[in-house]
Order: sequence, then structure tokens, then C-alpha cells
Amino acid sequence: MGMFSWKCKGCGADLKMDEIVRMNGCVGEYDGYGRAGGFDASGANFKVVAWHELCFQKATDEQRNDESPSDDAEDQGFGTPNPDFMNPQRIEDAKAERAKKSASVPASLFPLVKFRCGCIGLRPDCYGDAVVFKSCRGETDETIDTMYIEHVDEPNSYEAVHPEKAREILITMIQLVADGHKLRTIQRLLK
Repeated sequence: MGMFSWKCKGCGADLKMDEIVRMNGCVGEYDGYGRAGGFDASGANFKVVAWHELCFQKATDEQRNDESPSDDAEDQGFGTPNPDFMNPQRIEDAKAERAKKSASVPASLFPLVKFRCGCIGLRPDCYGDAVVFKSCRGETDETIDTMYIEHVDEPNSYEAVHPEKAREILITMIQLVADGHKLRTIQRLLK
């Protein structure tokens, strides 16, 4: 069987051999014969949703959620691959840019406040206890954790945290959760 390919759902260009692609969710180098990253469409009769990985990382959520099949490529995957679609650093940069954009959360869903004392956390409960993310006391043995419960003075005296500051704290929390997952994976490997 000869080479065959599909058009990218993002840019509409044909997927070429050696480009980093995403086919039905599997990411890898396209071999020109329907295989990439563990996905094998050779001999199969089902729809293929194909992207250049760079295009997928730059796509909107609505575009990424479109599961309609990709069109067949007229040139069957022959031709010179696009260097942009073969560059892992460009893909990582696009992923990082996407992560920055997706880390913004509406204030109503993540109500960070700054208390009069200077602590930053979630709005307190009726007893004055708040989940604090950033202590007014700086980093001490007690406050080194990212989240902890602290009794705040004047719990009803607070102001909304600037969205940029809230975004910065949220990104730090997301990175810590991701690091925790990586640590547990390493621990499981070492057992």
C-alpha cells in the first residue's frame, strides 16, 4: 500500500512524513502510512481526526473539540515537510502560551481577597478562618505550604485581589499540583 494522508484540521495543509502530528489524540512523527504516536490507521476503516500538533496547540477550545473527520490529502502525504511542524520547541512554546491563556479564572469562581493584615486567600467563613495562599508574615515554617487555614484579623475587611495577581497565584498552584503528580510517578517507578 502506498503513502496516504489527511488535511490538518487547523491550517488545512496536508500532513507530511516526519511532521509532528496528532491523529485521533495520539501525538508523534507521521510516517506517511497512517501511523503516528501509537495510532495506526493503515488498513482501518474509521474516521481520522488529524492535526499538526503545532496547529492543535494554537487552536481554540471549540476547534479542538470538533471531532468531524479530516479531509483526505490530495498529495497523499508526499512533498517537503514544513520545518515549523517538525520543531518540538515551537510546539512546547505554543503549549506554554496556551497554558497561560487557560489559567485565567473568573473572579466569581476563584474569589481571592486581600485581607487588611496583608494575607491573600479565599473569603473567610463565619468564624474568621480563611484558606490562605500567601501570608502577610512571609515564609515561615507554618506558612511555607501553599495552602493552609489561618485565622485572620477583621475577616470582614478585605478587598478583591487584582486579576493579574490572582492569575499568578493560580498558575503557581497548578504548577505545584503538576509537580506533585510527577513526584508520585517517580515514586511509583522507584518501588
